[in-house]
Amino acid sequence: MRIRRHIPTAFALLCIAALPLVAGRLRGHVDRCEVDGVALDPAFRVRIEEKDGTMHAFCGITCAEAWIRRKSLVSGSVLVTDGVSGNEVDARSAWFVRTFGNRTDGAPDAIRVFARHEDADRHARAHGGEILVGADRPFVGLREGHAEN
Repeated sequence: MRIRRHIPTAFALLCIAALPLVAGRLRGHVDRCEVDGVALDPAFRVRIEEKDGTMHAFCGITCAEAWIRRKSLVSGSVLVTDGVSGNEVDARSAWFVRTFGNRTDGAPDAIRVFARHEDADRHARAHGGEILVGADRPFVGLREGHAEN
């Protein structure tokens, strides 16, 4: 008889304990950076596809490059997000700008990505930055993988 009296209390405690799990399911899956675990902002996301097709996502250029160095990855495809359109572009054709100003846009690092040279040049002039060329370009040591867009 005493056990029956505690059933509603036990049920209420179980419901309270399950609230974080239910809330997580309702919010949906959040993509996280493979280096530092922060939630990915689609405006700055970088994705790397290894030769075997395995995809990895990162919050920005700096984390993606750190992961490549740590894994000693020498071959793969890199998709970066254009700062104007929000579309993914192949890193080999993208323009990268190291930005010295405008660090209040939520970007995880100082490198901005552009699909078009005109946009990169405009950003560099407006925000005090430099277009990265040659060995200064991100992902320059990574050979092309087989990814198809």
